[in-house]
Amino acid sequence: KINHLCLTENGEDNTPVIGVISEHDLMVLQGNNPAILIREMKRSRDVRQLKGIRLRAEELLDKYLDQEVSISYITGIMSEINDALIVRSIELAVSALEAAGKLAPQVDFCWLALGSEGRREQLLRTDQDNALVFSDVPESEYEQVKAYFLDLAVRTTEILNECGFDYCPADMMASNPRWCLSLKEWKACLL
Repeated sequence: KINHLCLTENGEDNTPVIGVISEHDLMVLQGNNPAILIREMKRSRDVRQLKGIRLRAEELLDKYLDQEVSISYITGIMSEINDALIVRSIELAVSALEAAGKLAPQVDFCWLALGSEGRREQLLRTDQDNALVFSDVPESEYEQVKAYFLDLAVRTTEILNECGFDYCPADMMASNPRWCLSLKEWKACLL
């Protein structure tokens, strides 16, 4: 948990400071390391930063392809990066809702990655295929809870779109009310 190191003239603490090395300096030197990219995503404060990090991930992908790295390794790395991007997109959307005075209901939910992302096969950015499931709630709370999760899904899919993931042409996204359902509703659809 050390973020900065002071460099002194001769390495002792009682000599003049000649420089400071930050954790950020070391990350920049490491370049497009997947672990660094994921860590930076987790710390990103806005969509612009998230988009920039995702662009750097594509540079890493290009390097891996040029070096003829195993496709299974590359898809694993890109899936981890995309998973981190999705998680941070959801967190940013939750924060935006809170800033707008819309507090999250005390209801568990799960974002579902479908298609190539769900199969962990994504290399390039593709269109979005996702869904959302939330815990069952009493009927009297249902409309309010669903409205919150639809709003969350709309904001999340907008962030993902800004980061280069096109909207699904078939509208198979959590922002579609048909793909944002309670657990009971999903069970009814699938069983």
